[in-house]
Amino acid sequence: MPPTDQTRQKKIVSHWHTRYRRDIYTLQAQHARNVKALSVKAKVDVATARRLIDQRTKHFRNPNLWNIFQEWVKWKRNRVNAEPVEVVAGEPSGSEVRVTETETQPDVDLPALPSSTSRSDLYAAYEALTSANKKAIKGWAKERVGNKPALDNQKEFNLACRDLLSRITNLQLRFGISAVAILAHPGEGIIPQIAFTDQTNVALGSALNSIKKGTTGDHLTTMFDRAVKLRVWERPENEADMDKPIVVSTLPPAQQLAKALIKRIHDTVGPALANDEAATTVWEKATKGGTRLRYKGLFSMIAEARCMIQGWPIEAAALLKHDTTKEASTDGKAMTIWSGSLSNTATWKEGAMDALRMALESDALRATVTPTTAATGQTQDGAAGQSQNDDDEDDFGDADAD
Repeated sequence: MPPTDQTRQKKIVSHWHTRYRRDIYTLQAQHARNVKALSVKAKVDVATARRLIDQRTKHFRNPNLWNIFQEWVKWKRNRVNAEPVEVVAGEPSGSEVRVTETETQPDVDLPALPSSTSRSDLYAAYEALTSANKKAIKGWAKERVGNKPALDNQKEFNLACRDLLSRITNLQLRFGISAVAILAHPGEGIIPQIAFTDQTNVALGSALNSIKKGTTGDHLTTMFDRAVKLRVWERPENEADMDKPIVVSTLPPAQQLAKALIKRIHDTVGPALANDEAATTVWEKATKGGTRLRYKGLFSMIAEARCMIQGWPIEAAALLKHDTTKEASTDGKAMTIWSGSLSNTATWKEGAMDALRMALESDALRATVTPTTAATGQTQDGAAGQSQNDDDEDDFGDADAD
């Protein structure tokens, strides 16, 4: 049967976006330029301006290679500009050597940075990407999603929660559609959320209660968050941990890392002090039994216990105070710390925290007993049963000071 005029007209209307694709692209490009111009004028970043301008038409932007490439270039430049410093053993201050990006990120498939920051050079570099380059950049983006700074993850999570709650509310008010959304993030410290309206909350509770008496939306949210944080889609064997008691940590990431660090140190320093009751009392008081990380004079206290820290990553050097005595390893990737202090967690930055976290998880960072000579009982750095700090009162007098 030949199509009628009415059918033909409906087809034309349904495919209008195909016929006018070029006009749509032009309007989108103009909108993007206008948003950027306003952001420059207002001295805010483009994302902030776009979020306010487009707030009546909220939507998540689809990922595409051009956007991913721009993110990678920005990330790469930041890495190059913040190259870690290698501490040269036995050399005075000021003789540090820069560790190049190629040493810390050896990926032959990633492209070179554009020659300048101009948009034309950026686009030229994008056009020159090979298939291997594109695959490597996509791989970087996938890994980056799971390794973003904790603060960025929390901001994006909060934005997603607000957006979904708004959508769910509008679906019910405009179309009578009931919806529930459970949001969880694999990052530690991000508390799961459930988005619903008063109406859908009652409906969800009734549905869950019919499956198992007493089950609520909070129970479902908690278990869903547990599965997400265990990444059961990557490691099916973790499903066995779903039945174990749930321990929820609400500490900020820096404090979680501090607890992991003091535990690693205490596991060695505690036994090393077993035969020295006075020193044990001081250490236990200062660290609250190995559960609280002390900052002032931490490494000097460890030296008093005839121990030292090995495997401290170069990338985490920013977490150390200027009074720290340290020595670089032969490969230039880590340090041995003999004495000094640690910066307060309030000043810790994500990059240095990530490096420290990886060193702890891989067991590269550890506290070890300082080697002594059999003949004299002297420590490796020449201290015969004496602290590397002469002023014991400064190190131990205020055990609770940070």
